[in-house]
Amino acid sequence: MIVEALDRKLEDLMLVGEETEDAQETGEELYVFPLDLAVRLGQRTGELHSAFAMPTSNPAFASAMLSKDDVALWAQIVRGESEHVLHELERNVTGFSGETQLLVSRLLDARDQVRARIEAIAECAPVGVKTRIHGDYHLGQVLIAQDDVMIVDFEGEPARPLAERREKSSPLRDVAGMLRSLDYAASAATERFASRTGDVPERIAAAAAAWRNRAMRDFLAAYFAIMPELAPAGRGGSGLLDLFLLQKAFYEIAYESANRPAWLPIPVRGVLGLLTGEGPSKS
Repeated sequence: MIVEALDRKLEDLMLVGEETEDAQETGEELYVFPLDLAVRLGQRTGELHSAFAMPTSNPAFASAMLSKDDVALWAQIVRGESEHVLHELERNVTGFSGETQLLVSRLLDARDQVRARIEAIAECAPVGVKTRIHGDYHLGQVLIAQDDVMIVDFEGEPARPLAERREKSSPLRDVAGMLRSLDYAASAATERFASRTGDVPERIAAAAAAWRNRAMRDFLAAYFAIMPELAPAGRGGSGLLDLFLLQKAFYEIAYESANRPAWLPIPVRGVLGLLTGEGPSKS
Protein backbone atom coordinates (compact mmCIF):
# COMPACT_ATOMS: atom_id res chain seq x y z
CA MET A 1 0.00 0.00 0.00
CA ILE A 2 2.87 2.39 0.77
CA VAL A 3 4.45 1.84 -2.63
CA GLU A 4 1.14 2.40 -4.42
CA ALA A 5 0.44 5.56 -2.41
CA LEU A 6 3.89 6.99 -3.07
CA ASP A 7 3.60 6.15 -6.76
CA ARG A 8 0.29 8.04 -6.96
CA LYS A 9 1.75 11.08 -5.20
CA LEU A 10 4.73 11.13 -7.55
CA GLU A 11 2.32 10.99 -10.48
CA ASP A 12 0.37 13.91 -9.00
CA LEU A 13 3.58 15.82 -8.50
CA MET A 14 4.50 15.36 -12.14
CA LEU A 15 1.31 17.16 -13.11
CA VAL A 16 2.34 20.22 -11.10
CA GLY A 17 4.55 22.72 -12.91
CA GLU A 18 8.05 23.12 -11.54
CA GLU A 19 7.58 26.85 -11.16
CA THR A 20 4.54 26.61 -8.87
CA GLU A 21 4.67 27.03 -5.13
CA ASP A 22 3.30 23.51 -4.64
CA ALA A 23 6.26 22.02 -6.47
CA GLN A 24 8.62 23.75 -4.06
CA GLU A 25 6.92 22.05 -1.10
CA THR A 26 7.02 18.49 -2.31
CA GLY A 27 8.18 17.14 1.05
CA GLU A 28 5.04 18.24 2.85
CA GLU A 29 2.84 17.32 -0.09
CA LEU A 30 4.11 13.74 -0.10
CA TYR A 31 3.90 13.29 3.65
CA VAL A 32 0.17 12.58 3.88
CA PHE A 33 -1.73 9.43 4.88
CA PRO A 34 -0.66 6.67 4.54
CA LEU A 35 2.78 8.02 3.72
CA ASP A 36 2.96 9.72 7.12
CA LEU A 37 2.70 6.49 9.16
CA ALA A 38 6.43 6.22 9.96
CA VAL A 39 5.94 7.72 13.43
CA ARG A 40 3.17 5.29 14.29
CA LEU A 41 5.20 2.43 12.82
CA GLY A 42 8.18 3.38 14.98
CA GLN A 43 5.96 3.51 18.06
CA ARG A 44 4.39 0.13 17.42
CA THR A 45 7.78 -1.43 16.68
CA GLY A 46 9.16 -0.06 19.94
CA GLU A 47 6.13 -1.39 21.83
CA LEU A 48 6.60 -4.79 20.20
CA HIS A 49 10.23 -4.99 21.28
CA SER A 50 9.39 -3.68 24.73
CA ALA A 51 6.85 -6.52 25.08
CA PHE A 52 9.43 -9.08 23.92
CA ALA A 53 11.78 -7.81 26.67
CA MET A 54 9.26 -8.11 29.51
CA PRO A 55 10.34 -10.42 32.36
CA THR A 56 9.00 -13.95 32.04
CA SER A 57 9.70 -17.36 33.53
CA ASN A 58 9.40 -18.96 30.10
CA PRO A 59 13.00 -19.60 28.98
CA ALA A 60 11.97 -19.50 25.31
CA PHE A 61 11.01 -15.83 25.69
CA ALA A 62 13.14 -14.60 28.60
CA SER A 63 15.59 -11.88 27.58
CA ALA A 64 19.34 -12.41 27.97
CA MET A 65 22.19 -9.99 28.44
CA LEU A 66 23.94 -8.99 25.26
CA SER A 67 27.67 -9.67 25.48
CA LYS A 68 30.80 -8.60 23.61
CA ASP A 69 31.03 -12.18 22.38
CA ASP A 70 27.60 -11.81 20.76
CA VAL A 71 28.66 -8.64 18.97
CA ALA A 72 31.94 -10.22 17.87
CA LEU A 73 30.14 -13.32 16.57
CA TRP A 74 27.59 -11.30 14.60
CA ALA A 75 30.39 -9.19 13.13
CA GLN A 76 32.26 -12.33 12.12
CA ILE A 77 29.17 -13.69 10.38
CA VAL A 78 28.57 -10.43 8.51
CA ARG A 79 32.25 -10.28 7.54
CA GLY A 80 32.05 -13.73 6.00
CA GLU A 81 28.77 -13.01 4.21
CA SER A 82 30.00 -9.68 2.82
CA GLU A 83 33.27 -11.15 1.56
CA HIS A 84 31.40 -13.94 -0.20
CA VAL A 85 29.05 -11.46 -1.88
CA LEU A 86 31.92 -9.19 -2.92
CA HIS A 87 33.77 -12.17 -4.37
CA GLU A 88 30.73 -13.09 -6.46
CA LEU A 89 30.31 -9.49 -7.63
CA GLU A 90 33.94 -9.40 -8.67
CA ARG A 91 33.47 -12.54 -10.76
CA ASN A 92 30.41 -11.09 -12.50
CA VAL A 93 31.10 -7.35 -12.65
CA THR A 94 31.64 -7.33 -16.42
CA GLY A 95 28.15 -8.77 -16.87
CA PHE A 96 26.55 -5.62 -15.52
CA SER A 97 26.11 -2.49 -17.57
CA GLY A 98 25.77 1.25 -17.20
CA GLU A 99 25.11 2.67 -13.75
CA THR A 100 24.95 -0.79 -12.19
CA GLN A 101 28.50 -1.63 -13.25
CA LEU A 102 29.78 1.73 -12.01
CA LEU A 103 28.16 1.27 -8.60
CA VAL A 104 29.37 -2.32 -8.29
CA SER A 105 32.89 -1.20 -9.17
CA ARG A 106 32.73 1.50 -6.50
CA LEU A 107 31.65 -1.08 -3.96
CA LEU A 108 34.45 -3.46 -4.95
CA ASP A 109 36.95 -0.61 -4.60
CA ALA A 110 35.58 -0.04 -1.08
CA ARG A 111 36.21 -3.65 0.01
CA ASP A 112 38.79 -2.57 2.61
CA GLN A 113 36.37 0.02 4.00
CA VAL A 114 33.69 -2.64 4.40
CA ARG A 115 36.09 -4.87 6.30
CA ALA A 116 37.32 -2.00 8.47
CA ARG A 117 33.77 -0.89 9.32
CA ILE A 118 32.78 -4.38 10.38
CA GLU A 119 35.95 -4.80 12.45
CA ALA A 120 35.27 -1.49 14.19
CA ILE A 121 31.72 -2.57 15.02
CA ALA A 122 33.06 -5.82 16.47
CA GLU A 123 34.78 -3.72 19.16
CA CYS A 124 31.63 -1.78 20.07
CA ALA A 125 30.18 -2.11 23.54
CA PRO A 126 27.10 -4.35 23.68
CA VAL A 127 23.87 -2.36 23.89
CA GLY A 128 20.55 -3.63 25.26
CA VAL A 129 19.54 -7.25 25.61
CA LYS A 130 18.87 -10.23 23.37
CA THR A 131 15.21 -11.13 22.95
CA ARG A 132 12.95 -12.93 20.57
CA ILE A 133 12.38 -10.64 17.61
CA HIS A 134 10.11 -10.57 14.58
CA GLY A 135 12.94 -11.85 12.41
CA ASP A 136 11.54 -10.97 8.98
CA TYR A 137 10.48 -7.38 9.48
CA HIS A 138 9.53 -5.19 6.52
CA LEU A 139 6.58 -3.21 5.20
CA GLY A 140 4.98 -6.35 3.83
CA GLN A 141 4.54 -7.55 7.42
CA VAL A 142 2.52 -4.49 8.42
CA LEU A 143 -1.21 -3.96 7.90
CA ILE A 144 -2.73 -0.48 7.92
CA ALA A 145 -5.82 -0.36 10.13
CA GLN A 146 -7.55 3.02 9.91
CA ASP A 147 -4.86 5.44 11.16
CA ASP A 148 -2.78 2.75 12.86
CA VAL A 149 -0.61 -0.21 11.92
CA MET A 150 -0.73 -3.88 12.87
CA ILE A 151 2.35 -6.09 12.77
CA VAL A 152 1.78 -9.64 11.49
CA ASP A 153 3.60 -12.85 10.46
CA PHE A 154 5.90 -13.73 13.34
CA GLU A 155 7.24 -16.99 11.93
CA GLY A 156 10.55 -15.42 10.86
CA GLU A 157 12.29 -15.90 7.52
CA PRO A 158 10.67 -19.03 6.02
CA ALA A 159 13.91 -20.17 4.36
CA ARG A 160 15.77 -20.39 7.68
CA PRO A 161 15.61 -23.44 10.01
CA LEU A 162 13.09 -23.22 12.82
CA ALA A 163 15.78 -23.33 15.51
CA GLU A 164 17.51 -20.35 13.92
CA ARG A 165 14.23 -18.43 13.69
CA ARG A 166 13.69 -18.95 17.41
CA GLU A 167 17.11 -17.61 18.37
CA LYS A 168 17.27 -14.44 20.43
CA SER A 169 18.95 -11.41 18.91
CA SER A 170 19.18 -7.65 19.17
CA PRO A 171 15.90 -5.86 18.39
CA LEU A 172 17.98 -3.59 16.15
CA ARG A 173 18.00 -6.41 13.62
CA ASP A 174 14.26 -5.78 13.07
CA VAL A 175 14.88 -2.03 12.92
CA ALA A 176 17.43 -2.53 10.16
CA GLY A 177 14.97 -4.65 8.19
CA MET A 178 12.34 -1.92 8.28
CA LEU A 179 14.80 0.80 7.29
CA ARG A 180 15.91 -1.22 4.28
CA SER A 181 12.24 -1.79 3.40
CA LEU A 182 11.56 1.98 3.43
CA ASP A 183 14.49 2.43 1.06
CA TYR A 184 13.07 -0.22 -1.26
CA ALA A 185 9.61 1.36 -1.14
CA ALA A 186 10.94 4.66 -2.46
CA SER A 187 12.89 2.87 -5.21
CA ALA A 188 9.94 0.66 -6.15
CA ALA A 189 7.69 3.70 -6.50
CA THR A 190 10.16 5.47 -8.79
CA GLU A 191 10.56 2.25 -10.79
CA ARG A 192 6.80 2.12 -11.33
CA PHE A 193 6.86 5.75 -12.37
CA ALA A 194 9.65 5.03 -14.87
CA SER A 195 7.79 2.03 -16.30
CA ARG A 196 4.99 4.39 -17.40
CA THR A 197 6.98 7.43 -18.47
CA GLY A 198 10.28 5.90 -19.55
CA ASP A 199 12.17 8.42 -17.43
CA VAL A 200 12.32 9.79 -13.89
CA PRO A 201 12.88 13.56 -13.76
CA GLU A 202 15.39 14.72 -11.17
CA ARG A 203 12.75 16.45 -9.06
CA ILE A 204 10.64 13.26 -8.93
CA ALA A 205 13.62 11.17 -7.82
CA ALA A 206 14.50 13.87 -5.27
CA ALA A 207 10.94 13.88 -3.93
CA ALA A 208 10.98 10.10 -3.44
CA ALA A 209 14.34 10.30 -1.70
CA ALA A 210 13.07 13.10 0.54
CA TRP A 211 10.09 10.97 1.56
CA ARG A 212 12.37 8.01 2.31
CA ASN A 213 14.76 10.09 4.41
CA ARG A 214 11.99 11.68 6.44
CA ALA A 215 10.23 8.37 6.95
CA MET A 216 13.48 6.81 8.23
CA ARG A 217 14.13 9.72 10.60
CA ASP A 218 10.59 9.70 11.96
CA PHE A 219 10.58 5.92 12.36
CA LEU A 220 13.85 5.94 14.31
CA ALA A 221 12.88 8.91 16.49
CA ALA A 222 9.58 7.30 17.49
CA TYR A 223 11.22 3.93 18.03
CA PHE A 224 14.04 5.23 20.23
CA ALA A 225 11.57 7.27 22.27
CA ILE A 226 10.18 3.92 23.46
CA MET A 227 13.47 1.99 23.39
CA PRO A 228 15.95 4.67 24.56
CA GLU A 229 18.46 2.08 25.75
CA LEU A 230 19.12 1.22 22.09
CA ALA A 231 19.48 4.80 20.88
CA PRO A 232 22.83 5.54 19.22
CA ALA A 233 24.02 7.99 21.89
CA GLY A 234 27.33 6.17 21.82
CA ARG A 235 29.04 3.99 19.22
CA GLY A 236 27.37 0.83 20.49
CA GLY A 237 23.81 1.38 19.32
CA SER A 238 24.80 3.05 16.08
CA GLY A 239 27.40 0.36 15.39
CA LEU A 240 25.01 -2.53 15.91
CA LEU A 241 22.35 -0.94 13.73
CA ASP A 242 24.92 -0.35 10.99
CA LEU A 243 26.06 -3.97 11.28
CA PHE A 244 22.54 -5.28 10.70
CA LEU A 245 21.98 -2.76 7.89
CA LEU A 246 25.14 -4.01 6.20
CA GLN A 247 24.06 -7.62 6.63
CA LYS A 248 20.62 -6.95 5.20
CA ALA A 249 21.98 -4.93 2.28
CA PHE A 250 24.55 -7.60 1.35
CA TYR A 251 21.80 -10.21 1.47
CA GLU A 252 19.79 -8.01 -0.91
CA ILE A 253 22.82 -7.59 -3.19
CA ALA A 254 23.18 -11.37 -3.48
CA TYR A 255 19.48 -11.76 -4.24
CA GLU A 256 19.24 -8.94 -6.77
CA SER A 257 22.43 -9.97 -8.52
CA ALA A 258 21.02 -13.45 -9.08
CA ASN A 259 17.39 -12.54 -9.77
CA ARG A 260 16.82 -8.84 -10.55
CA PRO A 261 20.03 -7.15 -11.73
CA ALA A 262 18.09 -3.99 -12.59
CA TRP A 263 17.38 -3.57 -8.87
CA LEU A 264 20.97 -4.16 -7.77
CA PRO A 265 21.80 -0.43 -7.44
CA ILE A 266 19.34 -0.11 -4.53
CA PRO A 267 21.24 -2.22 -1.95
CA VAL A 268 24.65 -1.25 -3.39
CA ARG A 269 23.82 2.41 -2.72
CA GLY A 270 22.69 1.36 0.74
CA VAL A 271 26.12 -0.09 1.56
CA LEU A 272 27.99 2.85 0.03
CA GLY A 273 25.87 5.26 2.07
CA LEU A 274 26.77 3.45 5.29
CA LEU A 275 30.46 3.62 4.40
CA THR A 276 30.30 7.37 3.76
CA GLY A 277 28.42 8.15 6.94
CA GLU A 278 25.10 8.81 5.23
CA GLY A 279 23.25 5.83 6.68
CA PRO A 280 19.96 6.02 8.62
CA SER A 281 21.67 5.75 12.03
CA LYS A 282 23.39 9.08 11.33
CA SER A 283 20.13 10.95 10.63
